Amino acid sequence: MNRYLFLALGLSTALTLPSCSTGITLLNAGGDVMTVTMQSNISYTGELLAVEDTALACMLDQGSIGGMQTKQGPKRFVRLPYQQIDRLVIEGYSNRAWILPVVLFEVVPGILFAAEVATNAHAVSEPIIALTAIPLTITIAGFAATTPPKPAAEQPFTPDVRRELQKYARFPRGLTSTQWEEFLKAPK
Repeated sequence: MNRYLFLALGLSTALTLPSCSTGITLLNAGGDVMTVTMQSNISYTGELLAVEDTALACMLDQGSIGGMQTKQGPKRFVRLPYQQIDRLVIEGYSNRAWILPVVLFEVVPGILFAAEVATNAHAVSEPIIALTAIPLTITIAGFAATTPPKPAAEQPFTPDVRRELQKYARFPRGLTSTQWEEFLKAPK
């Protein structure tokens, strides 16, 4: 029995070690990827460069319509006025990193426990499985209820909303006119 316990412990450790070193950096040198839906119901995908007083400075992917990359092409630097934007969603935040640990440390042990008790006790396994499913259900419901949504903004783009969006921009303090001109001169 001890051999199986150590084997299970070693296997669960080996399965979770890769999640400790994903290579994802917390701070991105560039701006975050966003999907902008205009009031004309056209969506664009691109990088948020800066949040300005009257517009968003963006580097849009050519051919990004409907939030999906339709073709690989050069980047396009644009300023999108707030009055033309309906909704903006910052991509790349899945907020679902809790699923793997819950499965590994609640679902699998619960199933193994229920199977072990059912085989050793010569009992009916349905009540045992139901009892082991209660903590799992509570955990999943708690995580699902408290998982925050992706960062997003809608009309109106008040100063507080713009300050919040600056966290995701490549240039959180804005672009100078010289910097913007350099972006426009860049090879496309």
